[in-house]
Amino acid sequence: MNEDKHSLETPVSPRTPRKVSYFVFVAAVVLLLGGLSYLALKSTASRANLAWMTPRAAAQALQPGKLDAIMVRLLRGSATAWNWYNKGKRQITMESRLYVFSTNAAEPKGLPQTVFRNVDGMRCWILSSEECTNLKRELQSATGISAMNVSRVTTLEGGKSSVSSGTMKVDSLPRIVGSSFDLLVCVSSTTGSSAIIQTNFAMAGRVKLCNGGAMVVNGPGRLVPGGTNYWYVLSSQAIDPAGNAINL
Repeated sequence: MNEDKHSLETPVSPRTPRKVSYFVFVAAVVLLLGGLSYLALKSTASRANLAWMTPRAAAQALQPGKLDAIMVRLLRGSATAWNWYNKGKRQITMESRLYVFSTNAAEPKGLPQTVFRNVDGMRCWILSSEECTNLKRELQSATGISAMNVSRVTTLEGGKSSVSSGTMKVDSLPRIVGSSFDLLVCVSSTTGSSAIIQTNFAMAGRVKLCNGGAMVVNGPGRLVPGGTNYWYVLSSQAIDPAGNAINL
């Protein structure tokens, strides 16, 4: 009689086992799809430090794949599953700076010797954490150089971000592979009205950066007296929930 009375007074919600079953199902599927996505990423990742891309190709690559789309759809069906999935993700903060160099300004001295070039005449340098710190210090004190736009964004690894600041727009997708970043980025800066738009700077590619390192890109400048050319600096750093820099 006591057992019957207890069962009537404290009924068990039939939804509880359903929620648990759904969470277990989603977790299993996510682990499977996540493993397949990781293997696909490793097989398609470029071994080069930089792979130039067209803006159109980069825009397509920034879209989620079929496996990722299925995984996100399942995760969003359960708040518990979504929180569980994001809890294991590491945070990445990225800073973009677009500098304007007058033709009289000297090139930065702290750039490494290895330079990557594309067919349009763009140049790119990959900097270590120490080289990045020294370069920022150099640019702040140099003459004839000014920061045109600055933007910062913090996202989870594997999470696409899009940020606009002034004339500059940056779309990015950072992933962590080992102790470095595999970063897909598409950046552009335009000025003018809707009728006449001038592109000051545009770059797209996939780059490998060390934690705390940076990518420096110099667009083809207008080498005329009084003209300007543009330099783009993208730095990335892994951080903890409090915003402190951490090692990978």
